[in-house]
Amino acid sequence: TLAAVLVYIRSDIWNILRAFIRENAVLRFQKPFTTQSLDTRLGWFVIIGTIPIVVIGLLFKHIIEGAFTKSLTVIGTNLIVFALLLGAAELFARARKKKHKEIEAVTWQDTLVIGLAQCFALIPGASRSGTTLTGGLFMGLERSTAARYSFLVSIPAVFASGLLELKQSLPELDHSGVTTLILGTIAAFVSGYLAIDLLIRFLKKNSTLVFIIYRLTLGATILAFFAK
Repeated sequence: TLAAVLVYIRSDIWNILRAFIRENAVLRFQKPFTTQSLDTRLGWFVIIGTIPIVVIGLLFKHIIEGAFTKSLTVIGTNLIVFALLLGAAELFARARKKKHKEIEAVTWQDTLVIGLAQCFALIPGASRSGTTLTGGLFMGLERSTAARYSFLVSIPAVFASGLLELKQSLPELDHSGVTTLILGTIAAFVSGYLAIDLLIRFLKKNSTLVFIIYRLTLGATILAFFAK
């Protein structure tokens, strides 16, 4: 899915990297942050938005990998809680009417809040794209902008966690395991790319109500099943 993100927003990534290197590494930080180009500022925002999940992930690594996050009660509850939060963010976004922020108006405070929201995805039941989208809506971003920015901010965290998982898995992989990994990666890339494209297109014209209903239904079903 990371590869799908990289391919889907490849032009954004290329523009950000090129501008960031030119205005910082080449010019050696000669231009103040406020006068740097949008692409360079987005590069800084990705860094700022990644800091919270790195800090939280390291501090609470044992809890995140422990039994607590595997509990069906925790997963079901998170599905419902973050569905309600997404609903609240939708109502907040509607209240703003035509005052939605485009990507040019994003501030470091916005990206810090979105980065903090991303930390909740460390607990199953709170999806990464869902939490960052919720954070973006609360900060006044337009839906499709919030979703696209969410994928951009996800790149460092998903890349780092993927490398860690791969490192831990390599000693246990045999020939059949490698084949399964390759096929699974291809399937994840194709389905992930289609899902990203569908989500961005959908959010340009629709609210997140369908996702809210889905999460409420799934959460309630899991809790009801667990209660039995």
